[in-house]
Amino acid sequence: MAPEKLQKLLVRTALLAPVVIVVGLTFYSEMNWKGYWGYAEQPIPFPHNKHVAAGIQCQYCHRGASTEGYQAGVPSVTDCYQCHRGMVEDGLNPGKPESLRPGVKTLIKDYVEQRRDVEWFKYYDMPEHVKFPHKAHINAGLECTECHGNVENYGYETFKMKQKPTMGWCVSCHRSKGASQDCTACHR
Repeated sequence: MAPEKLQKLLVRTALLAPVVIVVGLTFYSEMNWKGYWGYAEQPIPFPHNKHVAAGIQCQYCHRGASTEGYQAGVPSVTDCYQCHRGMVEDGLNPGKPESLRPGVKTLIKDYVEQRRDVEWFKYYDMPEHVKFPHKAHINAGLECTECHGNVENYGYETFKMKQKPTMGWCVSCHRSKGASQDCTACHR
């Protein structure tokens, strides 16, 4: 190969390599994102439908998803045990921890008794450069189901995001509802 041709090939490769790397990493991260493309197993089997049927509001477990909160967050072991301690102590299963549902057994044995935090998989964990204030959306009158889907139907293994929270999806919602489309409204 002539030196000029080799030099042109090296320059083209040097210019294209970053583009190929960025496109490859973007494609990999999109395809590997469990919250949208598949089901991520939680450390404790969690049936949203049973909790909704019991009358528990979203904001009880996701305290930050309120008119005051910024991030929804996930429940702590203390939050879970506030309700589930009654299942053991108050007569539903007195002295019979073996009769508890598997998830409640796991909560008590692996987390409460060992004083460990539950490391929940967050389906809607936003990237660092995105700010998503739940309070602004709740104060604007949005219901949780508009973004999160029909949570009352999500059993132990049926949680699937209604929509991957892409910028295009968010912008189209902002447009349809007359909300701010200024970049600084959502980006740090």
